[in-house]
Amino acid sequence: MCMNIFQNKLLTDEQIKEFDKNGVLVIENVLTDEEVESARNGLHKQLLGFGLDHNKILSGEQIITDGCRIKGKASRIFYNKWKMDVHLNQKVYEYMKELLLATYSTKRDNYKHPYEKFTDIIAYIDRVCWRLPDIIKHEGGLLCHLDRNPFDPYLTKHGGLKKWRPIQAFISLTDQYGSNSGGLKVVKGFHNKIDEYFKNNCDVEGGGEFYRLISKSHSLLNKELQPINAPKGSLVCWDNRLPHATCQYLEGNDTREVVYIGWLPKTELNIKYCLNQLKNMQLNKAPPAYEDGDEISDKDWHEDEFTDEQKKMLLML
Repeated sequence: MCMNIFQNKLLTDEQIKEFDKNGVLVIENVLTDEEVESARNGLHKQLLGFGLDHNKILSGEQIITDGCRIKGKASRIFYNKWKMDVHLNQKVYEYMKELLLATYSTKRDNYKHPYEKFTDIIAYIDRVCWRLPDIIKHEGGLLCHLDRNPFDPYLTKHGGLKKWRPIQAFISLTDQYGSNSGGLKVVKGFHNKIDEYFKNNCDVEGGGEFYRLISKSHSLLNKELQPINAPKGSLVCWDNRLPHATCQYLEGNDTREVVYIGWLPKTELNIKYCLNQLKNMQLNKAPPAYEDGDEISDKDWHEDEFTDEQKKMLLML
């Protein structure tokens, strides 16, 4: 039974039931067209600072020789103010809080876990996607995987998780429709049968959180991947027990742009991670999950530019 306990709720009971059933939810119009345009302009301005002229690349005036999606400079965008404004948007926070409180906070049905009950969420800084259309450069998509170890989901055999992120999410800055949009694909409903599936499949592929599902033993599972339509301005959320990938092809003339956002239950484990994240942020170093030596990151703001509510999301207050 779904439990949406909010008097002034944004999510409907039907949306929570949909998430219970499918493990994925697309919430449209979370950002306005003006907010989307502002975010895209901010991204393109930051890319220009890296020597990447978005418009000239799409027109063919600037030639890209190195990869962009996986190891390019765009993959090291973390703290720039335009991105933080998207992540810490009040509506984004409220939607994610409602969804996490209506699911994992309750520990009901299929949302049981070993952590304490929580009443709030905190921001986990993630990356962005800036993927070029195939007519400019074909890089392919991410292959099917889980961001969770199905045999040791809390990594108890490997020292424990550094953070617990039961629901993954992104904000779409461009329209993504169909199987050739470069967008997200998931196996709907798999969170309700993950234990049964892996009980009968002993093909272990790695011991960390990133678990590949690309061997022949998972070929039928790969065929169950379905593209998720995500119009610009939408918030896309999926249970981290869902196998997922991105479409191999990106047709059309525009990039695929999303801001991956993390929202963590405010538990003791996640508070510890986010305090380390805050320390890195203040030193202008990449978040702990993405730290790379002495690399200087991309912070371009002062803490006073955030509201008190946003400071609480980052554990500044």
